[in-house]
Amino acid sequence: MANRHLVALVAGLGLAALGLAGAIAFGTAAPPAELSAISAPFRSVDFSDAPPVERLPADPATPIAFRRWGPPDAAEVVVLLHGSTASSLSLHPLAKALA
Repeated sequence: MANRHLVALVAGLGLAALGLAGAIAFGTAAPPAELSAISAPFRSVDFSDAPPVERLPADPATPIAFRRWGPPDAAEVVVLLHGSTASSLSLHPLAKALA
């Protein structure tokens, strides 16, 4: 009985590995179309004056990246967080206006 379970487990793992290998080799669904309602407004933004990315060594393996629009010794600070699909540059017009 235990032998049957072991064979079934190995067969199941083998099929799962084949499925994963197939997904890697042949790809999955095509990427979604661009959401122009989100990206179009940024096509006319001048990003040439965007501040460089700085890093805060919170954890050596994964430092926190951020941009500072105002002076480093500013008495007031506003923290802006972008969504998971965005970049810190998507906040450039707002951060520039706030600074």
